[in-house]
Formats: sequence, C-alpha cells, structure tokens
Amino acid sequence: MSSTVEVIDVVKVFGDIHALDGLSFSVKPTEIFGLIGPNGAGKTTTIRVVSTLPLPTSGTVKIFDLDVVQEAAEVRKIIAYLPEEAGTYRNLSGWEYLEFMAKFNTKDKNETCEMIKEAAEITGLGERLKDKTKAYSKGMKRRLLVHGH
Repeated sequence: MSSTVEVIDVVKVFGDIHALDGLSFSVKPTEIFGLIGPNGAGKTTTIRVVSTLPLPTSGTVKIFDLDVVQEAAEVRKIIAYLPEEAGTYRNLSGWEYLEFMAKFNTKDKNETCEMIKEAAEITGLGERLKDKTKAYSKGMKRRLLVHGH
C-alpha cells in the first residue's frame, strides 16, 4: 500500500457549482495531513467525498486501496466522519446511546453487549454514561459520538 488516502482529479458538482474541480492529493501512512482554506474552498466537501457521502462526480478516491465509489460499504467499515454539527439524542443516557448505535451493527444480543462494553470503556466517560447526554460537555459528546459509531 503506497497511500492511506489517495484523491486523483476529483470533481464534485452541485448544480452549477463546482465545489471540487480536479482535486488531487495523497496521504501516506503515518503522515499527518490537514486541509486549510477559506470558507467555500471545498474542505468539508472533500472530507465528505472521502467519507463516501456524497460520491464524487468524477475522479478517483481510495482509502487503503478501497475505491469509495465501488467499495463504499467496505470503506465505511474502516473510517468514521464526525462533522462539527453532529449531536446526540439529548434524552438518552450515554449507555442508551451506545446501545442504540450498537443495534445498527448487529442483531446478536451477546455481540451488542460486547460492543457496548468496549465502546463504554474507550470513551472514558465512566459513571457519566448513566447521565442524559444533554448534560454532557461538547468534549464528552464528541467522545461518545466517535466511539458510538
């Protein structure tokens, strides 16, 4: 594998707007890569296309050699996208939220329980998982969201 992320000549058109117009870059394993630019430059669109939603109008995007168009379901298994405006269900506790999300991934009760326990441990939220998420700080919500998906 030569690149973790490879974007080649990607175009994304929304109506008359070319949000991305021939974008190319690659991210090598262990490399830290950032997207910077003014509002409207296409940063969010780029991240969303790399995350498989929406698909590019043209061009190629590969994540660990998986094509985001041809192998979108496989790509979604290995990456996560957490937008700034993401939120939790305010009236669920952290535990309830983790259970809700786990049930999307498996119908097996034992596997669901294992997923919840593992995610709960990784979040580091401990006893706070019993509280409603509306009482969480922004940082706590983000930890729950990342590990709940």
